[in-house]
Amino acid sequence: MSIKKHVPNLITLANLVLGCLSIVFAFSGRLFDAGVMILFAAFADFLDGSAARVLRAQSPIGKQLDSLADVISFGLAPAVIIFHLFEAANLQWDWLKYASLIIPVFSALRLARFNIDSEQSEFFRGLPVPANGILVASFPMIIHLEPSSSWITNLLIDQWFLLAYTIVFSLLLVSRIPLISLKFANSSWKENQLRFILVGCAILLMALFYIKAIPLIILLYFMVSGVDYLMQKY
Repeated sequence: MSIKKHVPNLITLANLVLGCLSIVFAFSGRLFDAGVMILFAAFADFLDGSAARVLRAQSPIGKQLDSLADVISFGLAPAVIIFHLFEAANLQWDWLKYASLIIPVFSALRLARFNIDSEQSEFFRGLPVPANGILVASFPMIIHLEPSSSWITNLLIDQWFLLAYTIVFSLLLVSRIPLISLKFANSSWKENQLRFILVGCAILLMALFYIKAIPLIILLYFMVSGVDYLMQKY
């Protein structure tokens, strides 16, 4: 078999290793670095799919390997970050921090359903697991950049916010809400208009607000997907 056939899978394995590094850093108390590793894993996750399409190296094993890597990098690794943020909070009940384990459970369910759903090629049903992972990754990075007394920092280490986030976004993972797939099959403006707009706005927001733009980008993703759904329906 040609070496190029292995390239996408090697990139996927890099995604997996980065997810594992995120977990190691989180348990070492380096939550900022843990978040960075998830962002790098997200880049690898985007790159492996692009490489597979360019090299025409898609394979069943690649699809399964991608999901296995994603459940670590964007399911378990974010859960470990949330777990440690719970520990930084003034917990009313210590067992609340174990609610973070809901994230990898629902992430695995989301990925398993995606693998057998032939309808999720042009759009997604439910929040993509990497999107949730990226959002969680931004939390410790925002805390690191914000003053310890800021309302954002206080919010991100508030036990009830963390609990509500964990429950709501875990449910969004397995919801049937239609969301735009960010996979570009071609470079046509007509076919990818909203995707280009979303990517352009994301770049602008990152330039303006740096890491703090990530929650805004996820919110924008929901809004643009809603517009796309209404355009398709009406």
